[in-house]
Amino acid sequence: MPHARSRGLTSPQPATRAVAKPGVVLAAIALIACTAQFMVVLDSSIVNVALPSMKAGLRLSDTAQQWVSTAI
Repeated sequence: MPHARSRGLTSPQPATRAVAKPGVVLAAIALIACTAQFMVVLDSSIVNVALPSMKAGLRLSDTAQQWVSTAI
């Protein structure tokens, strides 16, 4: 049986691309998740503050206000 070198084949070389450290990747994912959650809470807070004005200006019923809160 001929050797691999005689056929021009070589052993696979290790990849030379940069690999991020697992801690850095997890920190980035946590940062994105925390930012997204903050935006959800902020948006809900803004809607809750604006609901009385929306009720008066748009003549919303209590049911309609609940729908607005649920939709957000």
